[in-house]
Amino acid sequence: MSFLFALALFTSVELASNDLTAEASTNAEPQYQPVQQLFDGMREHNAEKIANAFVKGATLVRAKQTGQLKDTNISMFASSIAKRKKDYMDEQIIDYRIENFGNMANIWTYFVFYFNGNISHCGVNSIHVIQQDNDWKIAHLMDSAYQGNCEDFIEQYLPK
Repeated sequence: MSFLFALALFTSVELASNDLTAEASTNAEPQYQPVQQLFDGMREHNAEKIANAFVKGATLVRAKQTGQLKDTNISMFASSIAKRKKDYMDEQIIDYRIENFGNMANIWTYFVFYFNGNISHCGVNSIHVIQQDNDWKIAHLMDSAYQGNCEDFIEQYLPK
């Protein structure tokens, strides 16, 4: 997601914060590790950690409701997150599933994104990861923001 688009999303929704129980840090599958690294890097404002979650040539894309795709330069994304030291960005995964075949996997996640403790937006990520030299890395990440009330989204997708 581009920095300006992300900033617009971050400031567009002001809803109460939730304590989600499906914390990503409990995910032990090795395929999930680069996803965890990405979100940890965002929380830590660590551009290197964010960038290193991806393979060289990886893509980061926002799927808009119009069907159009918005590509984001990963290096610029990592840099923009790292510069926002005063802002706390926390993508919480409320549920996910992994489909794996050999050295590749697809991870589908339902997320809620918090900006400075308030819900900014929510939606889904489709993340393709690849194993290279015994490490899993993100090859492609596409997200789409939910166009409704995130409280309803959480109710629908939070595991019961």
